[in-house]
Amino acid sequence: MPPPSSKHRTNSLAFAKTDCHTCSANQRRCDRKRPRCSSCLGKNIVCGGYPMQLTWSEKKQPQPRAVNFLEQIDDPFHLEPLSLQASIHVKDRNARYRAHKPRNFRFVTEEVGGRKHPSTGSSEACRKEKHFFSGAIQESVPIQKCNISVDRTTEQGIPGIPLLAPLQVVDHASSPTFATDRNDVLDPLAMLFLTDPSSDLRDYEALLNELDSNHNTMAMSDVNENAVVEHRLTPTFNDPQQNLTPLGSPILHKSLIEKFETLLNLYDQDFCIVPLSGDVPSNPFRYQLDNSSGSQSLLHAILAVSCYHAGRQTSNGDYPSSDVINHQNTAVKLYHEELNSFTGPPGVQILDTTMVLFLYNATQCAFSNWTARISEAGKILNLFGGAQSLVNSPRIQAQIVMLLWWDATIALLSRQGCVLSYSYFEAVLALEDNRNWSFFDLIGCPRELVVPLMQLASLAEENEKVSSMRWARFDLTPIDEIQAFIISWENPSPIIDDEISEEQMQRQRDRWNCTEAWRYGLLIYITRVFRWDRKTNPPLRLALYARLVLEHVNSCRRTAIVQKQAFLPLFFASCETKDQFSRQSVREYCQYWGGVCGYDLFRSAAALLEDVWREQDGVGGRAAWWGSVVDEKQRPYLDHEEPMQFCFG
Repeated sequence: MPPPSSKHRTNSLAFAKTDCHTCSANQRRCDRKRPRCSSCLGKNIVCGGYPMQLTWSEKKQPQPRAVNFLEQIDDPFHLEPLSLQASIHVKDRNARYRAHKPRNFRFVTEEVGGRKHPSTGSSEACRKEKHFFSGAIQESVPIQKCNISVDRTTEQGIPGIPLLAPLQVVDHASSPTFATDRNDVLDPLAMLFLTDPSSDLRDYEALLNELDSNHNTMAMSDVNENAVVEHRLTPTFNDPQQNLTPLGSPILHKSLIEKFETLLNLYDQDFCIVPLSGDVPSNPFRYQLDNSSGSQSLLHAILAVSCYHAGRQTSNGDYPSSDVINHQNTAVKLYHEELNSFTGPPGVQILDTTMVLFLYNATQCAFSNWTARISEAGKILNLFGGAQSLVNSPRIQAQIVMLLWWDATIALLSRQGCVLSYSYFEAVLALEDNRNWSFFDLIGCPRELVVPLMQLASLAEENEKVSSMRWARFDLTPIDEIQAFIISWENPSPIIDDEISEEQMQRQRDRWNCTEAWRYGLLIYITRVFRWDRKTNPPLRLALYARLVLEHVNSCRRTAIVQKQAFLPLFFASCETKDQFSRQSVREYCQYWGGVCGYDLFRSAAALLEDVWREQDGVGGRAAWWGSVVDEKQRPYLDHEEPMQFCFG
């Protein structure tokens, strides 16, 4: 390596007299600037520091004793905290650098003057230093050509650990722990500079000089070249691979579908069945998501529902409410963007998103702006081609049934009419196919009772308008016909046959009781809404109908999902009962199914029932009924662009 240029300064305070170890090892020009040379800093590598003139005393202890850490501080390796790789290239002031073959180095003593004996104060400081360092070292263990490995994670800035590593005497030419890459320099001083860039080498020189003056020295000849002192930061092992810990790498997913595969499987197998009476081939809430053309709004809507249900079932915090809200907000934003730019076929996934968002809203609150959501679905259906578009898709037919059902049950409670055209209902009536779907499988009510229910939902609006007029009177002829049909209709009794399984027999019985509950629930609705004069006492038959509904609902197995489908007739019946035992059974029903299904309608209905019972038990309670309480809740929102209503369907 050519000698440094004349412009290099040799002031020992700011510039070193020789090149740094790193530049010397790599045969690179060094500006010798303390504490770290600019050449190394410019290349973003660790500077190994500069060699120092080393002197030591030849005085020996009168009696041989065990080597300890404080005696080894006078050792040259401890005076300059260099890495082992850098120490290969340390040279004497008068020696020249050997560029090719690594050599074994041995320090040789030279004549030096005597040192001052440590004072009493220094001895006290020595004892303190010894106490400080005593916890950081272990006993000396002589071994043969061991491999030394330094853990970087434990070497940086840990209090109570000495900055100077113990003596490590190794055969440098043959040790496999040395790397040839200049970036592999492991240096305690360099590591300290990484953690504290403001450190100055002069502070270390002062510290080393103080330690050197306070402790006895030892002769280098007393140390065997193969002996090492084991340090707990530099564990010794024979196999360099045995203590390696694999680092976890980030998991990369090709798409959101792959990332949330577990949640999507839960939705496909469980969550999409919860709103129905059971799984059907044309499940209106089950979707096949495609990586290439799948709707992102639909995906996030499904994830919102899945995160909500999965979070209820687990308590380990894997699905926090923030994830549910984030997916829901993303789904709504993307859905509105798609809705504003939607002009019709191809594709029906925007209707799928409408269904899932309605499902998600039902889990959060039973009192919402439901008519706005149904109106959006109606616009989408019209762009598809209206009722004629339902012919070739059983799944779209099932979706229309659910939309009609929600629309009708909202209209029954609000008595404000349906949003969707009655032509859609007439179309799906002709398309019902038990192989793909049926009314009972979807909504828990047979088609024989769905028809009068849809008619009552439309007639209730007209009756409310007429009741507010002074000279008008509502014609009860269609109501008489509907009531006569409901009473005379024969519900097929379950088959008693030894050839069928017990589970099949139980299902038939549950279905029969659920249907009977709907029969008497509709009779309660007709009596309260159409036949009762609101200025007189309610008819006594209401109590009988209510008793029959409660009996049929309680006759369904609690484990059968069809019991949940009889909730609306149970609500009408509960508003007519004064028996505390019956009221308590209704509270338990709402609590149970609210916990199983996770839908807010059970909690909202229970709170609404408490308001109805409170008014009925008060002064003038005979005039109180569920309609007056519902109207009171909805009245503040009637003038809004999107009025709020209850959905118990």
